[in-house]
This record gives sequence, C-alpha cells and structure tokens, in this order.
Amino acid sequence: MMKNLAIQLAKEGLHVHLCHEELPSRTVMHNLDHDIPKLVVWPKSIPEVQKALQLISPFRKLYDIPATVVSGGHGYDGGAMCKGIVIDMQYMNACTIHHQKLMVQAGCGLRKVIQVLKAHNRVVPHGDALTVAVGGHFISAGWDLVLTRTFGIGCQLVEEATFVHWDGSFEYVTEQSNPELLHQIRGSFGGFRGIVTELCLPSFELPNETHLASVHVDPSIFPPDILETSFYLPKEISSTFRFYFHQNRPQFEWVVGTLLEKEKTLNILATKISQEASKLVSQHWRCHDLFDVRMLPLLDNTRDDFEAIAQMTTEEFEAVAMNYWKRDVYLREMKVAYTQQRSYWVDIESSNDIFQDILDFLATIPASLHPYVYGNITIGGGTFWENRERLSMPVGKAVIRFEVHSMKKEVHHSCAQEIADTFTQISEPYWEKKLAGAVYSGDEFVRER
Repeated sequence: MMKNLAIQLAKEGLHVHLCHEELPSRTVMHNLDHDIPKLVVWPKSIPEVQKALQLISPFRKLYDIPATVVSGGHGYDGGAMCKGIVIDMQYMNACTIHHQKLMVQAGCGLRKVIQVLKAHNRVVPHGDALTVAVGGHFISAGWDLVLTRTFGIGCQLVEEATFVHWDGSFEYVTEQSNPELLHQIRGSFGGFRGIVTELCLPSFELPNETHLASVHVDPSIFPPDILETSFYLPKEISSTFRFYFHQNRPQFEWVVGTLLEKEKTLNILATKISQEASKLVSQHWRCHDLFDVRMLPLLDNTRDDFEAIAQMTTEEFEAVAMNYWKRDVYLREMKVAYTQQRSYWVDIESSNDIFQDILDFLATIPASLHPYVYGNITIGGGTFWENRERLSMPVGKAVIRFEVHSMKKEVHHSCAQEIADTFTQISEPYWEKKLAGAVYSGDEFVRER
C-alpha cells in the first residue's frame, strides 16, 4: 500500500523515500528517540505540498495512517516523527526581507535567518540553535535571550502565513481573511489543520546597543524575590538563570541581557535587586552587537564561516557541528543524542529556595552524565506578557526547563528518564498552579491534542 502511494507521488515529481526501519540521513532529528515512518516526502514548493496532500489524504482517511510534518527536526521530544508518513519541509527554505517584513519558508534554518537579518540590520526574536527551522519554531516558540521582553517571542509576532490544508487546498492567512486560523498558528504546536509553508513576521531596527553579562554566581546572593523582581524590571532588561556542570561541579550562571546603556542598567540592578548583584554584572560585562550575542555559544571560527554555514543543509551542518559549537554547549544542548526534556511554568512569587533545591538535585546526578545536563529558569514579562492574548498556547511569567542527553538508548530510557522525572518532582512545588500540565513551546507532544 505504502509502496503504491510512493509510486504515485514520484509520478507527480515529488521526491520520496520508503523507510526500512531507519530514517534517511538527510532527515535529521535532534532527539534520536523517535518513531520511524514508513514514508518520507520532501516537497520543494507549495504546489508540491498540495499535490502530496491530495494523494496522501485518501490513504490517511481510508487506512487511518498518521501523518506529521518536520521542518528542522530539533524538537526535543521527536514529536515530528510518526509511524506513517512524514512530510519534510527542509527544501522549502527561502528567506527574504521585503518591506521590512521577514518572509521565510518553513524549512529555513535559523542559521540562514540570522544571516539575512544581519545583512539588513534588522532583528526578529528567535532562539539560538542553528539547526532549528522556522516551521516549528515560529508557530510554537521563538524565545530570544535578549529581545523577547522588548518585542515578544517569535510565534507571537506572526502576521501572515501561507497554509495548505490536509485536503490540499491552499489558503493565504491574514488577520482579515481568517483571524481564527492565524491565532491557532501562533502557538499551535503544528499539525492541527494542515501545513504552514511560509510565515511573515515584522522585523525591527537593529538596537543601537546590545549588552550581555554572564556571571557565575553562588545563588545565595540573590534576594528571596529575585524571580519576581526580574519579571518587573524594565522590558529592555532580561534575566536567565542557567544551571549545569563544569568540571563535575554544579554551576549557576546569571545571564543579563539589556538593550539599555551600561550605566543605566547597572543602576537599575543596584536599586531593584542589590548592590552586590549589580557589581557582579559590572565585572562580567560584555558589549556586543546582536550578532556577537548569537555567536556566544559558538567557537571564534564560526563568524568567518557563517555565510557558508547558513547555506548548509541540516545534515551537512550536523556532520561538522562539533567544529563550530563550544564543546560544553555542544555536548549538553546541541549534539544529536537521546534526549529527556522537561519544561514548566514557574510561579514568580516562589522564593529562591528553588535554587537550593536545584543544587541538591544536581548532586544526585551520576558523574558520567554531567557533561550532558543543562537547565535554566528564564524570566518572561514585558511585551511578551502584555501581548499574551495573541498566543493560542497558555503562557506564564517564567519558565523552568531541564534536559539530559545520553549517547546510549538504554541509558536514555533508564537513568536519564529517572533523572528527568526527579526534576519534575523537585520543581513541582514551584509550578504556576493554574498552568500545571500546560507546556512551554513544543516540548511535550500529546497526540490526542
């Protein structure tokens, strides 16, 4: 049956691959723990997407065959895969700035988005993983370390989209033509009514200043209301609290991003948080343009090679990725591996006991997994919070996330899962209760939804 479908698709000029218990190498998944489809289809245009769905839809209905869509394959849970048919959008990767709008197809990786925005001195809030593609990213995520509190998250900003319904019909979605569908696209997690093929987002003028301080701290210096205080800082100032291992020792890192000048930021931190905190930030100040901030997790040679990297397929980049990521970042966040990940909305009125609980939790993790563990608490607020009604997903004021990678499947399903489940238990007292069970971005895949 699937072979006959593949033949029909190929006759229409579509590139297809029948899988035999193995995913084709060109379709890269960040999490190796995923289903293996029977068939992968690689459309290269909207008409090809339409033709593919026109042929696939009868099979889906008649035989109850699942079908999913993958853009970059960086989803932490592997939810873009299924045991039926996968539509891989990687060859639809055009990206341009038109009338100050970012026009980008679903398969375009963030590495190319970064290059295009830089060339036009424009910015759009998005994440920092170069293998993420916008199809999943800008309909369920787009949290930016520096820009989100000022401009919002990426999926919040989507103004227009081209959309192919499961029956193959095409729709250009705007606030005027179909506001309900556009609202669903902003935070939908994908796969709801069809396939997003292109997105339009506003771009913003490159800020005059972009500063970042990254401070290794003893969290006991923080006042008890640090999460709440960070939320109510001016929207130009962002706070993220990272935790991981360095040389087998738990490490806390306070990352402060700001679009304000240095002295003004330091004065605000001294007044709103503490003199000691402000002094620490001052000692670890970095003054960069936004492109420099994008390069922080990467090795110095990446800047020189970035134009070539931007044009690589995900498969090509993953083959050389270790030459560009800093080794610790690569192992704990960016390496293709078996991944356990958890994300929860946090009550910002929680005391900073959460930091001690995290330290106690990290002390229980076996040394063999130390290089592959990472987590953070990221503070929302600002424009992101003010415009939350634009999103179709529930959102809170701060998010805590944790991930553990492993190279072996058996470790992933035993030790790593146990560690991730323990993190769920220790973080639960700090969850925002009304959002308990709600997810941030596409980090949890519930098929029934």
